[in-house]
Amino acid sequence: MVLDQDHLMVRDALRTFVREAITPHAAAWDRERTFPKDVHRQLAELGAYGVLVPEAYGGAGMDALALALILEEIAAGDGGTSTAISVNNCPVCSILLTYGSDAQKRDWLNAARARRDARRILSDRTAGGLGRVGAAHHGNARRRRLRAQPASSSSSRAAKTLRSRS
Repeated sequence: MVLDQDHLMVRDALRTFVREAITPHAAAWDRERTFPKDVHRQLAELGAYGVLVPEAYGGAGMDALALALILEEIAAGDGGTSTAISVNNCPVCSILLTYGSDAQKRDWLNAARARRDARRILSDRTAGGLGRVGAAHHGNARRRRLRAQPASSSSSRAAKTLRSRS
């Protein structure tokens, strides 16, 4: 795919940021089970927490290709950090953009509030968030649980449900 100048600038800016601020520290964050709040603040300032959110609501106002480039570049440096950014952009922001009232969009898509709330939710396991520990290790624990379940497990039930709906 040939990227236009705007997408190249987004990709290159994130690539440089990831190379300098994420990649050198990712293994230590996992080892120490640390959530890099300062890096997430910087990513929020770059617009990574509201990529598809219109500027009128405090977002970056970019398109889905820009979001894909941003997530790809961050994931190249650290999967846990990319997951946190993805969760905020994809289910959270997209659901609010699609189904939220104007008041909800103003209140919840505001970039400053979204950064604060996302950091709190994603870093606090008691609030339902994954935190750095969960983001880095949740997948392995889930795979272990799924392997330990019999064939009639929830994954089999989910597959049957999907087949029955089609």
